[in-house]
Amino acid sequence: MKRLCTVALLVVCLLGFGCNQKSSSPNMADDSKTLIMVLFDRGIDDTLTTKQVQWRNEVGTYMEADLVNRLKRVGYSARLILDQSEYTPAKNAFLLPVKIVSYNPGSQAARFLVGFGAGACGLDIHYELIDSVNTTLISTDDGTGSSRGWRPCVQKLNKNIIAAIRRNL
Repeated sequence: MKRLCTVALLVVCLLGFGCNQKSSSPNMADDSKTLIMVLFDRGIDDTLTTKQVQWRNEVGTYMEADLVNRLKRVGYSARLILDQSEYTPAKNAFLLPVKIVSYNPGSQAARFLVGFGAGACGLDIHYELIDSVNTTLISTDDGTGSSRGWRPCVQKLNKNIIAAIRRNL
């Protein structure tokens, strides 16, 4: 009797878990792929030093490629565009503008010598998801820090962007 109750409880849990899952497929109802066009703004302006511009370009180059690759891995059709005029509104096409708001590289020496979060770098971004009729579906400020360098920050933020897109599409 105890074994039967355990099996029944397990079946109910598995069925309940399976029924509550949102489809992981990013395809639309007509089975066409969802296109996400990434427009990246590194947030470079006249107030930044040459070194800060170099850091933003390094982080931006990596973040752009990583985001597009991650979107493709989860099933979206994704590509990087350099200007908003390259975005053509269509039924299954979305614009994803991403902007670096602030970036602090931290101190690699402090991370190495002290540890425990000392010298951590930080990255703050703003992103939106806009549909073909210019409706903003997502508008979010996000940020993270890491004592392991800037790549984990980029990867975490890109994961957050994809999770938000999947929740809203």
